[in-house]
Amino acid sequence: MLDFVDFLSNSILMPIVAIVTCLFVGFVLKPETIIEEIEHGGAQFKRKKMYALMIKYVAPWLMLLVLLSSIAQGFGILSF
Repeated sequence: MLDFVDFLSNSILMPIVAIVTCLFVGFVLKPETIIEEIEHGGAQFKRKKMYALMIKYVAPWLMLLVLLSSIAQGFGILSF
């Protein structure tokens, strides 16, 4: 029972929450809000465009890849 809950929380739920967080920050909250918050104290955020690109497009796909590989590994389809 404990192994199943561990698999569920670590291999399934964490990547799903990461995907939802990326989509929320990328398309609902908007990356500009996060960038403004970082720069509010006078700090510079030099990689603004790269951050916006990563949080909107790259990170969700990579998290989906992590999710699918975790599921495949859990069912024994993929082994490392």
